[in-house]
Amino acid sequence: MGGGAAKSRLPEAEPSSVGWVDLAVVPLVAVLAVPTLLWFGDHPWAVLGKDAPRYLFAASELVSGGGLDSLAGAANYNGGHGPVFPALIGSLMLLVGRDTEALIWAMRLTALLNPLLAYFLAKSLSGPPAGLLAAALLTLFGFNVRSTFVLNIDVLLLTFTLLALLALLSAVRRDSSTALALLSGLLLGASVLTKETAVANLPLALLAVLLLGWTLRAALWHYGGVALACGPWWAWRWSATGDVYLVDRLPPSLQSPVMVACAAVLGLGIAAFASGRVDRFLEGERRRRWVGWSLVVAWAVPLTLLTLATTGPALAEASPETVGPYLAGILAPVAVVLPVLLLSVGYTAWMALRRGDGAWRLLALALLFQVPVCLFVVVEGWDPRQFLVAQALVFCALGALVVDAALLAWRGHGYAARLAGAAVALLLTIFFLAASVQRVQGLIPDDPARALSGRQAVAPQASAMADWTGENVPEGERILVNAAQGNYLAYLDGGRHEWTFLKLDQEPCVPKPNIQMTCDPDEGAISGIPADAVWVQTKGGCEVISLSMPNLTEQVRRTGSGYVMVTGSSKFPGILGLPQVLQRSGAFEVVHSEGERGAGGLVLLKSTGRPPDAVPTLMNRSTLANLGRCEEAQRQGYPDWLRSRFPHGILRAAVSD
Repeated sequence: MGGGAAKSRLPEAEPSSVGWVDLAVVPLVAVLAVPTLLWFGDHPWAVLGKDAPRYLFAASELVSGGGLDSLAGAANYNGGHGPVFPALIGSLMLLVGRDTEALIWAMRLTALLNPLLAYFLAKSLSGPPAGLLAAALLTLFGFNVRSTFVLNIDVLLLTFTLLALLALLSAVRRDSSTALALLSGLLLGASVLTKETAVANLPLALLAVLLLGWTLRAALWHYGGVALACGPWWAWRWSATGDVYLVDRLPPSLQSPVMVACAAVLGLGIAAFASGRVDRFLEGERRRRWVGWSLVVAWAVPLTLLTLATTGPALAEASPETVGPYLAGILAPVAVVLPVLLLSVGYTAWMALRRGDGAWRLLALALLFQVPVCLFVVVEGWDPRQFLVAQALVFCALGALVVDAALLAWRGHGYAARLAGAAVALLLTIFFLAASVQRVQGLIPDDPARALSGRQAVAPQASAMADWTGENVPEGERILVNAAQGNYLAYLDGGRHEWTFLKLDQEPCVPKPNIQMTCDPDEGAISGIPADAVWVQTKGGCEVISLSMPNLTEQVRRTGSGYVMVTGSSKFPGILGLPQVLQRSGAFEVVHSEGERGAGGLVLLKSTGRPPDAVPTLMNRSTLANLGRCEEAQRQGYPDWLRSRFPHGILRAAVSD
């Protein structure tokens, strides 16, 4: 099967086993990681208001079995991603418990595996020196190093991406190893189930058949591994939600055509394979190469268009005025970083196209398939950590470039070639040394001992509230909680109570590419402010979010919740004044509070079972000012509009904005 294909063009440049030279990367990464860990220990961690609570809650659900019972919920509270990242956190949770600080440090230390993997990938390009340089660059300059996103899904995505690439390289080099082919597929499947952007690497094995002469049988084992890893989750998610994973990210108008196209391509492939046409086709090397490069274009271009189609309004709003400063911040100092980036990418393309080296070709293809992902992140203006995979691949190419330039200067033929090699190697080495010294100085805190010995207080109010409810609220009691800190509280609680998330009358409704939007963007109009609203807040203009007393009491009745938890957030200034309003209604009484004057405060109320009295509407100063500028309020006359819309009066939030 596929026996007529040419043999792999991957050279046996280095032995398969780990040699003593390879062991040098371990102390190198360990030493260079010290400043990064000191910096991390000395800076406040971003937990609440970020992705971390969702991942912790997803991990908690998986550990307790809750995630297995409700995949629809698992997909949503995990940001729409697959289950691998929460599963890893859950595994660590079984070892260290629900100690958030210990979990964060454990995840931070696991990130040090990535420079070791980058070493082996760069080593396959140009030997151990290139690997050491790539490992050093990723350890010091990785986008995750100075990120306060304490639970970083992109770090694990990079781990599985590098593992999958290394396994695929080894499988192509050992053409007859079905175990390595299957392993590479399993690792690719794991990366897809970590974060869906990894699907960009799906054609790499097929391209290895077409461009490197890998056997078709091995590629089928590879894709069997992908199916084995992803199939159960895909089927399970579809049975729970009715949505097809990944396809549900596309606009509804594109979902059916994409599914039909995928089914047609798969059907044609199976028919061609069964008829023996594939074997005959692979015998023609020139034809195989032409189809291979055509497939590269046929995958990269539609993938880019489909990816950009999921950005929604962000694509229409993107402009040089917004994208330019964003890119300048990522590539700073632009005058140095941009030429080095272009040189690295250009060298990768030259090695892949002119030299035809197999390892370089796979690296170049993996880097090319990151372009749609990078464009997506640029359009959305998201955190630079999401460039981590592309950055690591560039570092591998850059390490090989420096070493190859030095070798050219030492062994090159011709004065001009040796001079060019020496100039490139010298300039890049000087740049790396200067940047590394500056980086280390910027990472080491003024008091390293305090950074090592100090204990980060992760959301202390939430921890204190979880401890209090564990001791004073009967086990199994239902608690209705607003979304600000709800995920984190449910994770800390560990299943002792039933947590239900409060649904507002008018919800914040922002389109997100990674989560299926279920709300109506028009529901935030001020004309939709409900009667008997107890809390109203504008979102910067004339769109509002609100909560009414009838809605709250109905949710308490429907869910059987005996308690309501109001949690603070910088996104909802003044909401911690809501318990005062609810207590004034007589339907609830405050039983405990933690830090109620701060943005991270929490207040627990207990239902009294009495019908609520009429109460004024809570809002902050900025909300009052914003409502006054809205056309509907001005048309009626702002004071008259306020009296008619809020007949029970307005209570200005005591908490500062």
